[in-house]
Amino acid sequence: MSDPLSTIAIAAALGGVAGKFTEKAWDRGEKWLSSYFKNHGEAVSARAKNNMTSFILELGRKLKYMEESNIVSKDIIDKNQDHPHFSATLKNALIAAAHTDVKDKHKILSEIIAERLTQPPESTYSLASKLACDAVLNATQTQIHLLGLLVALHEIRPMVPIPKKRLYHHWLDSLFENFMDIDFKEIDALHLQAISCVIYNSASGRGLAALLMSKNISAKTKNKYYNANEYLKSDIGTALKFMWDFGLAGVTLTSIGSIIGGIHYCMISNVESISPFWAKDYSA
Repeated sequence: MSDPLSTIAIAAALGGVAGKFTEKAWDRGEKWLSSYFKNHGEAVSARAKNNMTSFILELGRKLKYMEESNIVSKDIIDKNQDHPHFSATLKNALIAAAHTDVKDKHKILSEIIAERLTQPPESTYSLASKLACDAVLNATQTQIHLLGLLVALHEIRPMVPIPKKRLYHHWLDSLFENFMDIDFKEIDALHLQAISCVIYNSASGRGLAALLMSKNISAKTKNKYYNANEYLKSDIGTALKFMWDFGLAGVTLTSIGSIIGGIHYCMISNVESISPFWAKDYSA
């Protein structure tokens, strides 16, 4: 794991806005952690600092990519990073990262902060992102995986409606195949509700076939290109329906769960970062 000197060296190597931001984040984080873990012992503090370093380096790499891809400008980063709300959100992310050795959580937190830099301070994303940092820390990896499935179910549609049944079934397989290892348990839904990532109604009677058909309806004609009940007889469709009937039907995302689930979906599907549909338009 990198020590402070190597962290500063990496920040210098990143260069540009990303390098300056990384170095500044390290300076702030070191002070925040010193205060937070003040009475926890040297071994705890050292481990927390290593975890924070892992998060900061992930964030630096992400910002470097965004800078080089012209996704975010220096002016926007400079404007947002010194806003009080962003500083408080960054502190939440740093403290959350310090608590855990799980690298995937560090990456999710870095994605939350990187996207937050592109958003106005009073936007829904900005306000939800601060709460999302705490939720990442307090969710299990299984529960984060479940949020990814919920994003796939409720928030991702084809870029244009797919008129051929065979092609649409293939598209659905590609959407859900990475989530077939989930063993849905009600306790996971209840815990995600407790940390404000989902709303859970065990008595929900929502239909899965109707949900899948609604993904592929033309905005102009409202044509339903096929009967989704056919897909639910396939291997992946059957597994999905089992989870749905077992309680997944009653689980809906909040803004917080949408942020975390969207990032996780991208991580396991090798898709470049997407924002929640309510933050900006995107398609799978």
